[in-house]
Amino acid sequence: MKNNYLGIKQYIGFINLEKLKIVSILIILFCVPPYFFVAFDFDSLAPGLIVSSFVISLILWKEIKNLSVIDVFIIASIILLLICDSLISLFFFGYKKPILSTIFIVPFICSILISKVLCRSSTVNVISSLNVLCFAVLILGFLSIIFPFSPGNYGALEKDVFPFYEQSHYALALGILAFPVVLTSSGLYSLFLIIMIFSLGLLFPNLTMIVFAIALTPIALARYGSKIYYSLILLLFLVILLIVLTYSDKLDYFLERINFLESENLTALVYLQGWQLLIESFKDSNGVGIGFQMLGSNIAPNVPATDVIQALYGKSFNLEDGGFLAAKLISEFGIFGILLVTSFVLLVIVFYIKVTKIYLIWYRHPELLISVASIVGFLVELMLRGVGYFSPSLIWFISMVFYFFYSRGRVNYHE
Repeated sequence: MKNNYLGIKQYIGFINLEKLKIVSILIILFCVPPYFFVAFDFDSLAPGLIVSSFVISLILWKEIKNLSVIDVFIIASIILLLICDSLISLFFFGYKKPILSTIFIVPFICSILISKVLCRSSTVNVISSLNVLCFAVLILGFLSIIFPFSPGNYGALEKDVFPFYEQSHYALALGILAFPVVLTSSGLYSLFLIIMIFSLGLLFPNLTMIVFAIALTPIALARYGSKIYYSLILLLFLVILLIVLTYSDKLDYFLERINFLESENLTALVYLQGWQLLIESFKDSNGVGIGFQMLGSNIAPNVPATDVIQALYGKSFNLEDGGFLAAKLISEFGIFGILLVTSFVLLVIVFYIKVTKIYLIWYRHPELLISVASIVGFLVELMLRGVGYFSPSLIWFISMVFYFFYSRGRVNYHE
């Protein structure tokens, strides 16, 4: 079956204004926040993300007139919920960070505008733009190994990948960009990308990158049908198991990061701390949650992993973001956070089980493949390694949710 949208030839076509616009938006979204974070020595990605969101919104200001009544209602509801929750934290606990963080509405509105412009753009240009940035970011990773470039404040960092603060932040950007590219590209090019990402994971080394490469592999196999898909997935599992058993003595870097019980590794301890924080916060708040942006405040619980980290490293790490987004969501929003996280994880599981059927059904609608792949790719940031709410990947995820529903509505209309 031939598809006019998919394949590497679509990615090397001529540059046009629409493609240039989309690439520019992607660069501003994914590269400006981490650069601001390092260059100006900020405490979080929030200032850079706010700046990039303002710039993107100015570029897309004409899209504001295309906001529907539902869009406006969603924006108003988010504003109201954030303000109400923040005022409670301010008046009852004297904590100002939540009310200041309501500026998150700016990136949120920006995400809707991005989805609008993608809907109005050629799908070929959207795919091509994603591929251009994905490949460019991939090159940055290899350049950081071959020709290290650490200008200004980057010189004080140990594992930076310019313009990203660290390899894990780089992995989050590359990984979520790679998902739609792999699902909408030719089988050979998808394999090339996965091998390159896996190679970077070994060369850095970086566990988040390895996880992305493994998660991308079933996506690449979706085009080959159910029988081949499940056979190759089983083969992949056996190969990974064989590698771990055979070379366990040479995989210390990765194994110590998944040994949460006796490890003194910071990554493992931070991840364990995230789980302890969400459990204790849920208990202390009776399932309601401690409130928006209250993780890391004086009402957040103290957990054993935090004490171990402070004893070993002399300071605390990732108390405000929880180490991964699910920890922050559940700690701050309680049962509602659990429902969000559980629902999303179940949707991802269903996607992987039915990905061959999804690919077959939406084969002629690559805009749906782009959006759903990006949404699924967010699972790594949700459950493994996150940077909080002010994350470029989260804004891209929200954009893709809106893009999916807008595109799905158009597909239903034409069909």
